Amino acid sequence: YGKPQILWLYNPYAFEACFAIKLSRLHSCPVVLELEDAPLARKRGLNPKPWLDNLAYKRLLPCVDYAFCVNKALAACLEEHKIKTFLLPGLLAQSFLEKIQKGSPFAGQKITIGYFGQLSEEKGARVILGAAKTVNNEFRWIITGAGPLEKDFQKLTLSRPDTLSFYGRVSEEKLAYLISSCDVILNPHTPIEKMGNGVFPFKVIEAVASGRLLLSTSLPDLGVDSIFKSIVFFDGSVRELMAKLNVARQLYQERREMIRKAQKYIADNYTESALYNQIRNIIEML
Repeated sequence: YGKPQILWLYNPYAFEACFAIKLSRLHSCPVVLELEDAPLARKRGLNPKPWLDNLAYKRLLPCVDYAFCVNKALAACLEEHKIKTFLLPGLLAQSFLEKIQKGSPFAGQKITIGYFGQLSEEKGARVILGAAKTVNNEFRWIITGAGPLEKDFQKLTLSRPDTLSFYGRVSEEKLAYLISSCDVILNPHTPIEKMGNGVFPFKVIEAVASGRLLLSTSLPDLGVDSIFKSIVFFDGSVRELMAKLNVARQLYQERREMIRKAQKYIADNYTESALYNQIRNIIEML
């Protein structure tokens, strides 16, 4: 098939990293690493795979020419190895972006709150459960996803059908519609600093791009002030989450202009066409 022009890796898993090392030496082709999860960022108990991935990752670094990273902390680690890095916390298709931006937030009397993600402790779904159990007829909850806490949401929906809708797994079309139906989107992820800032929740970019108010727990530095200034942070407790939701309309009005600026930044930098232009520039530099 001839000499490869460029070698692109999605995360430095052991097999992929060893394959890239071998191929780059055989053909002297440039290597681009898309780093979304640091090998040791997530707890895996006694599973040896993350440690093997990490060893292969360290061996791979001298071969990497360019890297796309989900946050500034990961980019800084690679820059220490003289690797040219670009921030890419998420990627949105233009068609999906247009769908999630439909409608105007806080146009109705009730506040619609959405959570779209894995239903697990790590993702903060337990906090969502606690908040959704709070009796407040001004709120409407929309939940999608699957995971260990899925049955808890199904049970809660049966007891609170007027205030909570649980959809489980949904298609991309349905997801876009549900996001556009919300006023507030939640990201109650457990502290990412405990994972060495080795990940970045893609749903954050999706939520900000929708133009909705995003309530989130702490996040690693993305290196983009316009995005972070549009987000309202809370400490991960049900109590503080409810306190923020009770003044959500006011918070949205205060950040409305910052949310618009963040939307534009994402559209300019994190769409398929924006990534295509970055890749084209990299190839032209090689």
